[in-house]
This record gives sequence, C-alpha cells and structure tokens, in this order.
Amino acid sequence: FFFFFFFFFSATAAFLLRRSRALRSPVRALHRCCCSHLRTDCSSFSTFSSLLLSSFTALTSSLGFSFLSLWLFFGLHLLQRTMRARGRQRLGLSQNGYGARSTI
Repeated sequence: FFFFFFFFFSATAAFLLRRSRALRSPVRALHRCCCSHLRTDCSSFSTFSSLLLSSFTALTSSLGFSFLSLWLFFGLHLLQRTMRARGRQRLGLSQNGYGARSTI
C-alpha cells in the first residue's frame, strides 16, 4: 500500500508538472535556484524533477519507517500493559497491587 501511494503521487506530480503552465514557472525558478546553489549539472528539467521526486520519496519513506517503528513500539508496550492487567485480574489484584478490596 505504501509503495502504491508513492508511485501514484509521483506519477500525478510528474503529470501535473508536464501539463500545467502555472506550476511550471515557479518550479523552473526553483530549478535554477537549486542548480546554482548545488553547482550540479542539471541542465535538463527532467533530471531535476526526477531528483526532486526521488528526494521526496526518500524523505517520506524514512518518515514512514520511523512512524512504523514508533507504532510498533507503542503497540507492543500497550500489549504488555494489557497482559499485565489481565494477569492481575486473574490473581485478584487491583492496580495498586494490594488486592481488589483495598481502599488505600
């Protein structure tokens, strides 16, 4: 699903960049600015757009990986907490550990 989203977004962005004239001029200005600052040989516009899309996909994939690892960590943490709570219920203990009838 993740890769399908990236493919769809990059194809849509490339189609919009090729078709619309309103988007082309600021992107060309960004192209000139980046090429002058980076001092790279991006003479053609297609290499710059592919470089931009590849950097965007790398950034979003790294962000997605970090979000996935955080989700996995918190999911395992919550699973551990629920298993502990079920074990306490089975033993007849409350959250404070003194027993269900304790009102401390």
